[in-house]
Amino acid sequence: MGWTPSVARHGSWHWQLPTRGQRHVVKALALFQLRPPDGELVVSYGGGVNTVATLVVMQRAGIVPRAITMAHPGSEWKATDDYRENVMRPWCRSVGFPEPIVLTRMAEGDGRPRTWRLETLYDECIRIKSIPSIAYGYKKCSAKYKAEPQRWWLERQPWAQEAWAAGRKVVKVVGYDIDEGRRVRKAATATDWKPDAEAAHIDYWYPLFEAGMDRQDCMDAIAEAGLPPAHKSACTFCPSNSEEEWLELREREPERFAQAVTMSRQAEIDKPDIVGLMRCYPHGKRQLHVWADNGCPRGGARDVTDEVPCECAT
Repeated sequence: MGWTPSVARHGSWHWQLPTRGQRHVVKALALFQLRPPDGELVVSYGGGVNTVATLVVMQRAGIVPRAITMAHPGSEWKATDDYRENVMRPWCRSVGFPEPIVLTRMAEGDGRPRTWRLETLYDECIRIKSIPSIAYGYKKCSAKYKAEPQRWWLERQPWAQEAWAAGRKVVKVVGYDIDEGRRVRKAATATDWKPDAEAAHIDYWYPLFEAGMDRQDCMDAIAEAGLPPAHKSACTFCPSNSEEEWLELREREPERFAQAVTMSRQAEIDKPDIVGLMRCYPHGKRQLHVWADNGCPRGGARDVTDEVPCECAT
């Protein structure tokens, strides 16, 4: 049936089931009515389904961003990096969009005052004998390795400095969809990763949420644009990996899988029955290295399809 954004009404969201003909009308209206806040647009490119769909939707609506930035923590899936370089980079050129800029904490923090320990997330975990904070229920890894490098990059752009000096804001475009209202509301009030200075200089825009698009709508939009399916964006050793994703990593990227097993084995965790790289498994079975040592058996995972792990998984 193609891409057919769900119908929404300002004030509160109301789900409807439009007919086949109505869906095409809704699609056209959703695109026509997309209006970003005033200011230069910077797309936060995670590399997954939602951010690819965000760019497709903006292109269809005739909205061109000033920049597209991807903060790389150092351990993205190879499929995500390949998709960015081999699919999205040429696509952006073909539609008149700027090409994605890949940022790292090491590069952006080099020479910056009051910054230290410029390393990848994997190196940090190995150094402190720990695992990513999402395993403990926190999201400090995405704040430190995703949000900060993009903020640092933006702060040194002359066009952003000029806008701020004139009292204007820069608009960050984020690919949250209609099913991620909780993330939209939380982002609006977050203080741990969004300093006061950023709140004063930056607005946020969520075009997928505004258009009422869910995950399937995003995948349909990508397909209709003639692009192949995008791989999920996340660190290869993310504790929110599903069992299938751990098995995929072992098969497609054995060196990265071995690194994750090493991280799990050397981590000093107070409550190993509860905290581990395998959040997809029930308590008592969350240590990746134990699972790997036992031959990676299938079938022990719990259902985590409704869980959104972190800011990376878009």
